[in-house]
Amino acid sequence: MTGGASTDPCAEDFKGKTQGDAPETQVLSAWMQKIKSAQGLKLFIDYHSYSQLFMTRKEKNPSRHSIFC
Repeated sequence: MTGGASTDPCAEDFKGKTQGDAPETQVLSAWMQKIKSAQGLKLFIDYHSYSQLFMTRKEKNPSRHSIFC
């Protein structure tokens, strides 16, 4: 997929070499996997401070979850 974040490691919007390769992402992912294994995990909301947007993943079948369309 082209566009979006930069492939230049010196750019502010560098997307990384691979998905989830940032140390922060790896720690958060491991922590969530630990919680999921111990007690289950139904929902995780990731809040960002830059904007006032509520972003969700694109649904494969939008008619099932019309609130996100």
